[in-house]
Amino acid sequence: MNYSLEQLIMFEAVSRLGSFTLAAQEVYRAKSAVSHGVKALEDALGLTLLRRSTRSVTVTPEGQLILPKVREILKDTHILEQLAMDLKGEQEASMTLVVDGAAPVREIMRAVRELTQQPIATKIKVVVEHLHKVRERFDSEQASMMVTFGFKSEADLKTIDLAPIESLLVVHKDHPLAQSQSTLDRSDLSQYIELIVAGCIGDPIDIHHDLSLGGDHLIEVSDFSLKKQAIISGVGFGWLPRHLISDELVHKTVKLVPLREGSSRWLSPQLVYRLDPPLGTTGRRLLETLQAGIL
Repeated sequence: MNYSLEQLIMFEAVSRLGSFTLAAQEVYRAKSAVSHGVKALEDALGLTLLRRSTRSVTVTPEGQLILPKVREILKDTHILEQLAMDLKGEQEASMTLVVDGAAPVREIMRAVRELTQQPIATKIKVVVEHLHKVRERFDSEQASMMVTFGFKSEADLKTIDLAPIESLLVVHKDHPLAQSQSTLDRSDLSQYIELIVAGCIGDPIDIHHDLSLGGDHLIEVSDFSLKKQAIISGVGFGWLPRHLISDELVHKTVKLVPLREGSSRWLSPQLVYRLDPPLGTTGRRLLETLQAGIL
């Protein structure tokens, strides 16, 4: 029985994508090469793994039984390659990731947890900051990566745009602003307390993030967790990323403030990492996991 690792990769890609064309794009080979490779695998195994037609490609029952083992082999191969790189001394002793508190921290921590469940020797540190303090911490600790907003490209730093995040202007359901039956202007909000994250006034990137509506009554809090708790407690109103209040929206604990100019804003987070020194194996694996989880 003679088949290659490349043939397994091709079969897995076609099975997952349902297309020889898309699989060829993913593995950087010609469509004919992928088709020939999968046929050679079928010949080697003596099984028909894919059912082909002019409109679609589907996995046969035999292919469905083979596919989990193929993916297990490919996973083990990847682990072996990573281990070889680690043994060559390319794994970092430590690395730091700085994250803006408005970013999807839960998804980021899930990616970190997934990485630490693998056999690595790298000590990983995750720091949560806000606004310009993210960059300050990134520089002061010589961190490997940061998730931030409003970053302008620099020569030694690579920037990857992440999926946009929706920020909503919300208030507790029992707050007077939640009872309004008509749209409101900023002047209508000025008599109520607005909650903001400390430092956002005058911050160079506050337009992306936590911009005050300019009322007379402001309360500054240290982070988004405290801001959320203050809003839920009925203290006042403010902007919060949707991912932080998804449960409260479902259960109608909080409501949108019907602001005439809009109760929704879109934030554009960015993943930034250093090119010099380049990421080691752990950094590259974290980068891949973050991209897969929050792009």
